Amino acid sequence: MEHLTSYVRSLHKKVDTLKKYLCSVAHENLDRLESRVQYVANPLNALGLLRRAHEDWPKWLSYIKDQEDVEKMDKLVAQMPNAVDMNEALMGLERIERFYDLKAFDMANGLVAGLQLE
Repeated sequence: MEHLTSYVRSLHKKVDTLKKYLCSVAHENLDRLESRVQYVANPLNALGLLRRAHEDWPKWLSYIKDQEDVEKMDKLVAQMPNAVDMNEALMGLERIERFYDLKAFDMANGLVAGLQLE
């Protein structure tokens, strides 16, 4: 379970990082074409846009497409029980239930043969 929690934490961290970047490059009042043209007409603004497009964007794409966490999760999923494993476990519990005349509710709560297990 801690692997899944770690994976979720990693994804949240990635999302937070992307949100911070988007906030840092967001510009108010650029929703109209005239505003965008006026913004890009300023050489300092244009230089910043070019630098981000040339230097930052490829790095961000690499960061977004990073599959390391996904590969780790795929390995964990491969180790998890499949439908056959679950069916065999269920049949085993059913055999124990019938053989010892136990109730599934009691077994689920740790009560076996009158003893409360931890």
